[in-house]
Amino acid sequence: MELSFLAGMNVAPILSIFTILLYAAIFAGPVAMLWLGFWYLIRPAKDPTWIYGFKAFCGMGTAQAWRFTQRIAALVFLIVGGLLTVAMTVVCVLYRDQDLSYLASLSVNCLIWEVVLAAVAVILINMVVFVFFDRRGEPKN
Repeated sequence: MELSFLAGMNVAPILSIFTILLYAAIFAGPVAMLWLGFWYLIRPAKDPTWIYGFKAFCGMGTAQAWRFTQRIAALVFLIVGGLLTVAMTVVCVLYRDQDLSYLASLSVNCLIWEVVLAAVAVILINMVVFVFFDRRGEPKN
């Protein structure tokens, strides 16, 4: 199928816009995790609330458990976000000369890995909080 309506048009700006959007999609997850990590680190919620902060089953019972959960969530999100940012930068540099369709499939694969690693980070945070606190948020002995 020939795209005769594109004949004579300069499609380079359109392709560059798509390329920028694909790179933005690749970096959306790591940047969001870094932002959440910094936000939880510098402005953690003071008291347990269902509106703001990282919610863990064992981390909402007491203020001590809540503060611990926010600190752990901040550190884990910063580490995972930083590692993902470095990894996605390497991927984008290595595959920068590929065509647009390959870059699109690469961005989907990167997004899948980002979602999987974010889920692992959430599970890890909940496990760490569970090790140190019981169901009511009281410290374990």
